Amino acid sequence: MFSWIRALFAPPTLRFEDASRLEASSKEALLLSLNKVLPDHRAWVTLEEARSLFSGADKSYAFGDTDEAGKQSIAAFAALTKSRVEFMPAENRVYFRRLGPAEASVSNVSGAR
Repeated sequence: MFSWIRALFAPPTLRFEDASRLEASSKEALLLSLNKVLPDHRAWVTLEEARSLFSGADKSYAFGDTDEAGKQSIAAFAALTKSRVEFMPAENRVYFRRLGPAEASVSNVSGAR
């Protein structure tokens, strides 16, 4: 019943069932995994996995206001993979949404903490 209620109120782009988990043991593994995601689809890694790959900041500060290096690193990776990064701290996830051809020039990071 909970999933029915959640589906009723969640916008289509925020549905929990539409995203798969990415391999994040290394940047190379993440790159290979993300390359399999179709344009306009998204997949995710945990915040901790993203932090360990892209940020040198402490867990509490990763990708926050003072972590410019971490935000730049993940943004560069997103640009390389033609993806948009979406931080979802409540879900403990970072989503990578592959951009379609028309979106390739759009900013690659949203919701940085």
